[in-house]
Amino acid sequence: MNEDFYTEPACPASYETNIKRSRFIANVNPCADENGAKERLKELCALHRQANHNCWAYVLGTEPRIEHYSDAGEPSGTAGRPILGEITRSGLVNLLVVVARYFGGIKLGTRGLIDAYSGTAAQALALCPRVERLRTRAVKVRFSYDSMGSVAHLLSKAGNEGELQWDFSAGQESEVTVSAAFRISAFPGLLPKLDELKDRKIISGYNIKH
Repeated sequence: MNEDFYTEPACPASYETNIKRSRFIANVNPCADENGAKERLKELCALHRQANHNCWAYVLGTEPRIEHYSDAGEPSGTAGRPILGEITRSGLVNLLVVVARYFGGIKLGTRGLIDAYSGTAAQALALCPRVERLRTRAVKVRFSYDSMGSVAHLLSKAGNEGELQWDFSAGQESEVTVSAAFRISAFPGLLPKLDELKDRKIISGYNIKH
C-alpha cells in the first residue's frame, strides 16, 4: 500500500442474507471519528432493536489506527473479530460495520457463526463504493523575515500540498511563521533540510503537527 494514500467508504452500503433461517443484515458506514462511530452504532441498534444480536467493528485513522469490536452476546470470537478481520482485508479505514442477526431457530455452531458474520460483512464491504484520500502532515516553521525567500523555496521544492499559509503577526516583529502540508513520504527528506536551516540560525524553531 502506498503510504501517501488511504481508502475509505464513499457512502454507506448494506447486504442481507439468510443462513439456516437466521437473517443477517450488514451495514457499512463511513465514520470520521469515534464519536461518530458510536452515534451511528446507537442508531443502527435502534433500527434493528428486534434483532437478537447487533455485532460490530470499526476501524478509524491510520496514524494511529483505532480498532474496536463486539460480539454483542454471541459466543466470544464468533462475530466481532471476524467482522474486524474482513474490514482489515478490505483495506478500508474510517468505517463502522454492524451485522444484525435475527435468529431463525437453528443454531449455527462456532464455525458457522464465524463464517456467517465474516461472510455477510465481506459482501457488504465488497458492495461499498470507495474513495482514495491523500495522507498529509503539517509543518509550522518560524524564521527571521530576512530568510523568507530561502524557506519558501525549500518548502516549495519539497512538494507542499496546497498553498503556504503565512503569518506575519506571530512572535517578534522580525519573525515570520509559515504552515505547510506535505505528503507522508516527503518527510524523511524534508526534516533534515529544516534541521540544516535551523543550524544556520535561519529558523528559530519548527513544529511537526500530526
